[in-house]
Amino acid sequence: MKMSTRGVFSNFASLLGGVLLAMPLLHIPGTDGALAAENVGIAAAVLPQARGAKPDQEARVLRIGVDIVANERVATDAEGKLQLLFLDGSALTVGPNSDVVIDNFIYDPKAKSGALAFSATKGVFRLVGGKISKKTPVTLRTPQALIGIRGGIATARTTDSGVTATFLFGKEMSVESGGARISVDRPGFQISAERGRPPGAPSRAS
Repeated sequence: MKMSTRGVFSNFASLLGGVLLAMPLLHIPGTDGALAAENVGIAAAVLPQARGAKPDQEARVLRIGVDIVANERVATDAEGKLQLLFLDGSALTVGPNSDVVIDNFIYDPKAKSGALAFSATKGVFRLVGGKISKKTPVTLRTPQALIGIRGGIATARTTDSGVTATFLFGKEMSVESGGARISVDRPGFQISAERGRPPGAPSRAS
């Protein structure tokens, strides 16, 4: 890889500063029990621009604080970066030249459980798992593999040639492709996969 995911996100993180920590907790009035809401979170940071397309609607320019809905497709250009903050506290940072869809979000605030799934055709991503990931892996489906993150932090880069996922912190990360599933629970290790082939053995990330 010519550029690490750490390099893609480091400058963005420094620019964010304490913005996310200062944000109020999201709340939907009258929600008791399992939540499959239309609004699943907000755009917490945008630099300098990103676009989102709600189901059956034209793409819109995303601004900080704009609601994100289920099944919304989010895309960035060569300069764009974006961070999405979900109702359970999960945060997905989207790097340049990326395309991702929020496939599924269900959250029960009382049980602190649910499901969160994305699909991405290209790009770089960093997931910080919230309450959902402590009980159920958050999944990212790419053309080459299905990545699962349990109770932690991971990055992924997907291109036409393959996908590489790096486990940074937490309980476990798994990569499934070609009828095989490989997992790692040691921070700082990565797993790569190509379409239709089993994932490679975990290796230490540079």
